[in-house]
Amino acid sequence: MRNSLIILVLLAASACMSGCGIVPVPKNTVQVLTPPDDLLQDCNHAPRPADNTVNGLMLGIVNERNVVESCDWSDKAALRAWKAGATATTPTPQK
Repeated sequence: MRNSLIILVLLAASACMSGCGIVPVPKNTVQVLTPPDDLLQDCNHAPRPADNTVNGLMLGIVNERNVVESCDWSDKAALRAWKAGATATTPTPQK
């Protein structure tokens, strides 16, 4: 009887202490983030020049460049704002 009680106490103590040396390992999870839909839309184009003169075509090129640059600047600003609020990887502890 006494031997079985000692064995039972030793088993209970070893079961309680078996978790003392285990250290949880952090696990990295990757979240795939996509840009907002408004950043995926195409830029507008300037209207075509009404006349086919050299002056009209040059004004059309200048207008097109201004429209594309404006779109590019607004896209870059929106991407920077999106990046400031986004995180790609976050470590989560493993349970």
